[in-house]
Amino acid sequence: MSKVGKPLTLDDAKIDKIAAILDRGNFRYVVQQRLGISPRTFSSWVEKGKRDRLRREAGELDDSIYCRFIDRVEDAEAKAHQRLLQDVIEADDPKCKMWFLERRWNKLYSKNPNAVI
Repeated sequence: MSKVGKPLTLDDAKIDKIAAILDRGNFRYVVQQRLGISPRTFSSWVEKGKRDRLRREAGELDDSIYCRFIDRVEDAEAKAHQRLLQDVIEADDPKCKMWFLERRWNKLYSKNPNAVI
């Protein structure tokens, strides 16, 4: 007999915790592990957020918890990406800069120009 627990609910406090973890550059699976959110539940929230955002953009919906969730998740990931990339670019170590060039413009700078990154 499988054990069924109470469904995990999404609220603004949980969104704040999720965004804080992602803002540090962590992956979504780290959020899931740290906060005890199943991958299925997290994926469901993402899909609902994307769906509700489309409805909001079409004027069919003012706001929803799922809109706020996907907006904050994507914003936190983008901020972490931008901040960490800037750290690489500004690093004193030329290897960091070469690492960036190899990944950003791999056809020009990679040792393996056929590699797809």
